[in-house]
Amino acid sequence: SLQNSSIFDTHQQTVKWVRESTKSGKPWVVAFDESGNAAHAQVPDLGYQGFDGHDKQGKFVYTQHEVRKQTLWGTLMGGGAGCEYYFGYQLVENDLNCEDWRSRDQSWDYARIALEFFRKIEGQAPFWKSIPQDELVKSSGKSQPYCLAKPGDFYIVYLPDGGEAEIDLTTVNGDFQIEWFNPITGGCLQTGSVKTVQGGGWQKLGVPPTHPDQDWALLIHKIQD
Repeated sequence: SLQNSSIFDTHQQTVKWVRESTKSGKPWVVAFDESGNAAHAQVPDLGYQGFDGHDKQGKFVYTQHEVRKQTLWGTLMGGGAGCEYYFGYQLVENDLNCEDWRSRDQSWDYARIALEFFRKIEGQAPFWKSIPQDELVKSSGKSQPYCLAKPGDFYIVYLPDGGEAEIDLTTVNGDFQIEWFNPITGGCLQTGSVKTVQGGGWQKLGVPPTHPDQDWALLIHKIQD
């Protein structure tokens, strides 16, 4: 169970230890514990008791949306088993005095929605057989996409900041179907601007059905003959 002082390296730390333990021949179950520093970590929802992204000292921290992207999806898409949230002491309803778990109500929804995604796709993409391979994807968004893959079979991609993504299918053959999932609202897998791609090179994945600047998860899986 890992810890860090910044939520913004949660994904990289998860990937590091999943890969290192696997290379050693003794793969670990890797989880994240209290991602972020003691002052902030898991912030309340925007608007809760006036929370606007700033702590008690007036310092801007981040919002629950960064926690969703960096901590929750950052851990899961790094091959991690899950994460535990800590309520920073410079925030309302913190670890010293919390009496209202509704202070993080949206974050509980985001966790439920993320689990729903992996349950939806497990028939076509048994994610426990995949490994983190971020190097297989790139995006026009400001953040590096996350990728779990069993190359040639399926790819799970997460775009923290949207953008148009591309995937490296250079070494594989066949046709692959693309489906999109909204990590904020959940729901069904959806079709974007590109429905299928072929192996044999870098392929553009198109744009999601709505809100191209928000985070999205994608399932790219091989179409069976």
